[in-house]
Amino acid sequence: MGVVLENRFGEVMERRECVCFLLVENDQILLEKRFNDACGESYLNIPGGHFEAGETQVETLLREVEEELGVTPLAYTFLCSEQFDKFGPQLLHYFVVTKWSGRVLNNELQQLVWSPLKNVSLANKPDRVAVKCYQDSLVEDSSSN
Repeated sequence: MGVVLENRFGEVMERRECVCFLLVENDQILLEKRFNDACGESYLNIPGGHFEAGETQVETLLREVEEELGVTPLAYTFLCSEQFDKFGPQLLHYFVVTKWSGRVLNNELQQLVWSPLKNVSLANKPDRVAVKCYQDSLVEDSSSN
């Protein structure tokens, strides 16, 4: 699933769409810790994956969470979409998963870490925007009660 775009050099590129998922439990978020072998540094990202042909956002969410973490989402909501062009044009669709069945496993990622929502430090801007959007929604929910 993609849209054909032209970059500033006149090159035609396809925008890929991805689903990213914030698994949230006890004021913590599950993140992927990646390692840059060239410089030995690590960084944190929200896990996710690309759409397969004909999939909807929810179908991609369910498949990717199962593939990467071995759990089945039971309660999830759409959060926001953000453009990310670091590795070619991508549109990232973020979902919050607050309930799932099964035990979280690391099936495909370099390393998983639970991080407090208040002090999360993420590598890319779209992930930071998504976490801020989620934090803002928590404030809105608490102020309306």
